[in-house]
Amino acid sequence: MLIKAGWYYNPYISTSERDLPPAGYSLFVISAGHTKAITKNCIETVYTSRRDYQLLYVQHGVLHCINKDGTKYTVPEGSFVLFRPLEYQHYYLNLKDDTDVYWCHFAGPFAEALLKDCNIFDKRVITLTPQVEYRRIYTRMRKALENRPKYFIQLCALYLKELLTTVASAIESENDSENIPESLKKILLYIDEHYFENIKIDDLVKVGLANKITITRQFEKYMNLSPKKFINKYRIDKAKNLLIQTDYRVGEIANAVGFQDPLYFSTAFRTDTGLSPREYRMANTMKNI
Repeated sequence: MLIKAGWYYNPYISTSERDLPPAGYSLFVISAGHTKAITKNCIETVYTSRRDYQLLYVQHGVLHCINKDGTKYTVPEGSFVLFRPLEYQHYYLNLKDDTDVYWCHFAGPFAEALLKDCNIFDKRVITLTPQVEYRRIYTRMRKALENRPKYFIQLCALYLKELLTTVASAIESENDSENIPESLKKILLYIDEHYFENIKIDDLVKVGLANKITITRQFEKYMNLSPKKFINKYRIDKAKNLLIQTDYRVGEIANAVGFQDPLYFSTAFRTDTGLSPREYRMANTMKNI
């Protein structure tokens, strides 16, 4: 079992106040961490009356949840689960599902208003496309709680706000994606089939039967990226799978996913993931041992 966690309170000292913030803080992160089953077949968590909020994120795999009445539901990869104060919480992750879960507990008078502003308060499960950025923010919160730099309490609150607003933005973006124009759908299909080739904007113009300005605006509105940045990100996502699943050299993978310059590929990969291709391969190989 892998658990990386940071707490404000000492988790090994019993206290009835562990799920409440200290006086004077309107938004307070009590704990944050990462849980994964490595050797243990099942990791189960049950809370019956916590007074704080918990927001879990399923980076990979499946999280299994059980309601108080015994009914079950599964939370897929890329999804968030929100538990409000005093709500029954029962969930578990299985070794066979290779599940990675990130989580944080938070409280304070401003928490409810922030969740409502982000259109999250009334939701239980929020299903989104997996994003590395969510994991990064959880990790920053955990490390701040572990290392306790100056102003770490305020820093964690800022990270939490960043996480919630990023989720809110993703919700709006994915709602918009349901209304993607047919011209953009054709372009996205073309990219999926030709991402390893030298795609130019003129190619997208021909496929989408629209001018460059229209295509750029559609990408920025529905994909939140320019056409070039979208294609690069798509190629990098393909490269991630090849780095984990094959023994190909980095230069070979760069060429296979459409990058003509291995150095540019490495730079773009680090910008997207925070790691070099070799570091990413090593980190994910170690996770799967």
